[in-house]
Amino acid sequence: MNLLAAESSAYLKSAAHQPVHWLPWGEPAFERARAADKPILLDIGAVWCHWCHVMDGESYEDADEEALVVGAELLTGVTLRYLEATA
Repeated sequence: MNLLAAESSAYLKSAAHQPVHWLPWGEPAFERARAADKPILLDIGAVWCHWCHVMDGESYEDADEEALVVGAELLTGVTLRYLEATA
């Protein structure tokens, strides 16, 4: 079940129609991954980012996986940490 429709982030809401079982960033998502012994697929994006939407269309429209998504505008600390790691 995709849990993004009620989120405040426009980026998260834009992914609410996808078949991926998106979970917003938070302890419930981490607990669920631990309980299922599954890795976390992390998507960080912003509603204004063209390439974020291109990647979404190419990667997630036919997926049936569970994953964690972060709206970059909401969790800037998480976003910056991953941007710095890839620089």
